[in-house]
Amino acid sequence: MSYLPFYITPEEFEQECFKNKEKIEHSVGSMQWIAKNIEHKNRYDRKLFWLGCVAFSILLIAFVTGFDIEVWTLENELGYGFIPILIIINYIYYFVFALDDSYEYSFSSEGFSYSKQLDQPKIINSIAQKVAYVACAFCVFAVIFIGPMALAGAGGSLLLAFGMTKKQTVYVDHRFSSTEQFLYAQFNRKRNVMALYHRFDICYYCDTTHTMISRNQTRSRSYVFFNSDDDMAKVLDLLKQNTNIKIEEITDIKGFFDFDYYPKFVLDIDVIGEQYSVDEATSRRGEPAPVMSDS
Repeated sequence: MSYLPFYITPEEFEQECFKNKEKIEHSVGSMQWIAKNIEHKNRYDRKLFWLGCVAFSILLIAFVTGFDIEVWTLENELGYGFIPILIIINYIYYFVFALDDSYEYSFSSEGFSYSKQLDQPKIINSIAQKVAYVACAFCVFAVIFIGPMALAGAGGSLLLAFGMTKKQTVYVDHRFSSTEQFLYAQFNRKRNVMALYHRFDICYYCDTTHTMISRNQTRSRSYVFFNSDDDMAKVLDLLKQNTNIKIEEITDIKGFFDFDYYPKFVLDIDVIGEQYSVDEATSRRGEPAPVMSDS
């Protein structure tokens, strides 16, 4: 598997991704697994950010109500407005800020493929919309029956809930590379993660009407998260047996997820890219990729 033909449509690209994934999965010694993680130094950065949002929303309402503890009891009429709003809004916050990414990996002597997306069940998008509508309605009723103070306490949450009523698209990042496209590998034992530098293809529609296509033959790093030390050892051994790339251990976890250890020779590899129409994907089929200019 080298680079794919350059002038293709995103649908054809997806088909090629699927075929190459099947080839990798059915080759000798293939490994497949799913991991949930985030590409941050701290494994729980997103959860901590969500807790910060929860604390801020509580402090905001506490400030508006003059830090009156009785407001937080259901015996107080304000409590009937603030407490349900806090629960609903912070439930939405969780699905906006606290979810991990889900990675689906396939590795073999032929190469590797992965799919990355937010670890969000499909039904959650619909539920979040409905919950947001309920939160908006609750804020309105709170203002009607409790008074302007309810709006003052929950105004920011109302704005967020209103924004969540719009359906969100879950982006899925698909990548695959053959072993001859592998460039370099780094790994960190503390987080059971490997950074694999490799060449790969990108193809997607760059407009909402799906008439223009953005196509790239590029290079970058893909993070490979493992569920155990043994899994990481097996993949590292596979790389040693089937490639000649350099494999290096990085103990600095902060630099691992930044650009501190990004190899210059990878950045020096040219990226070939072009935008073309759907019609050109057919009329120019079979043409080689454009040549990079030195200027």
